[in-house]
Amino acid sequence: MLCGAVVVAASSQSQATTFILGRVVDSQTRAPIAFAVVELITPNVRPPSKATDQQGQFVFRDVKDGSYRLVVNAPGYRRAEYQGGIKRLEVSAKPIGDIEIRLEKLGSIHGRAVGPGGEPMAGVRVTAYDLASPFADPGAPESRTDDRGAYVIGNLIPGRYIVGAHFWTVVTSPSPGARQNSKAIQIGNDTFVPGQDYAIGSSAVARADNGRAIVRRSAFATRATSPGTAEVVTIGVGENHLGADLTIETAVATTVSGRVMATPESGSAFTVRLLFSEAAGPSPVVLSIAETRTDAAGQFRLIGVPAGNYTIGVDAVPPPRAPGAARRGEPAGRAAAPPAPPPPPPPVYFARQPIVVPESGVNDVTVAVRTGLTIRGRLMIDPASANEPNAPKTINFNGPRVGISGGTLNAPVSDAGTFTMTNLSPGGYSFFVDGSRGWHISSIRAGNTRIDGLLQLTGDLSGLTIVISKRK
Repeated sequence: MLCGAVVVAASSQSQATTFILGRVVDSQTRAPIAFAVVELITPNVRPPSKATDQQGQFVFRDVKDGSYRLVVNAPGYRRAEYQGGIKRLEVSAKPIGDIEIRLEKLGSIHGRAVGPGGEPMAGVRVTAYDLASPFADPGAPESRTDDRGAYVIGNLIPGRYIVGAHFWTVVTSPSPGARQNSKAIQIGNDTFVPGQDYAIGSSAVARADNGRAIVRRSAFATRATSPGTAEVVTIGVGENHLGADLTIETAVATTVSGRVMATPESGSAFTVRLLFSEAAGPSPVVLSIAETRTDAAGQFRLIGVPAGNYTIGVDAVPPPRAPGAARRGEPAGRAAAPPAPPPPPPPVYFARQPIVVPESGVNDVTVAVRTGLTIRGRLMIDPASANEPNAPKTINFNGPRVGISGGTLNAPVSDAGTFTMTNLSPGGYSFFVDGSRGWHISSIRAGNTRIDGLLQLTGDLSGLTIVISKRK
């Protein structure tokens, strides 16, 4: 949060220049923040930067008239921008005032990872998943446990998190020239030779016990075994949360194999993942236990799976038609036609199917795919902001649209205020609008139901209403 204005003094040069004075303070205590880095940014120019002194003060001299962004970074604090990025800093020879930039202190989560007997688990990667994002962010904050099993995840912005040690296996075809390992291991009822029968990338395999693979089960705070049952940790400004402890257990690995029933339109190349079951409630983040790809016949095998209740997730996007390719029944070599508009994106094909995996594994499971889901809705403006200019014409959303990893996409809003989102996979979705002009989402409803967190999409949805308003 930033408040105040700019002190500007004219120089006697032919082109007027100014100087800018300001101060950086803690948003709660108003204590000065020393050694914060302040950047004065304008397009196509390398931004000058200044460090604050012991009183949190900074000064830019010989600043030309123009429009600037003022961005501040300091260790242990959340990055801030002048007026939250809503307004630029307009500099002229006319004095304006003084700037005070208030930075929010970042928080942290502390805990321990132990084995089933309470023994410390060293070297375990623990991640804090931000529930504002419904998919596993590869850049999510994380930490490794020390020799006592203790960890600290710092630099957390205010928000809601779940904390977990996530273990998984990924099976691919052997790489050419891969080093051969003659020591076979048994997974389920099958025997594999790493580097010969398959290549496995795994953070789950803990050891081999009498030739059988032993895997770690994923664990979540506090002492939960799935994202859907994990404790939600709320971090306020500068807050430190203690006691987010994990208990990591091991199990004999088994396999899940079967076939994806493709359609002529879907092709046969699919990604197959074993996901945490949502029987105990919707999972706030999408994480897989095992992953592989189907072969040309649509067959797959997931290995390194501990017994339990899961969901099989299948996703595929068929390649678009090559430019200039003739349609079926169209003669080749026809005279060139005027350029056609770009084709619509190819449809997404997916499947989600519950499965119970015993210690003996599961063979010959059949999974049928279907086309992606659709959301239809309307964007409305709060009556109090009805006369405000520059209302957003796009709805942005995060969710598992293509594959399970997710992404940020957008849907245009028509002049009538309607929008359509297509090719969606099931899962949790969040929505936002461009806030650079002060607009934000004030409420979301699916029919008569208010959506306060993620929208859990399980089928086609019509009647989504998103209300936006202007920040005052």
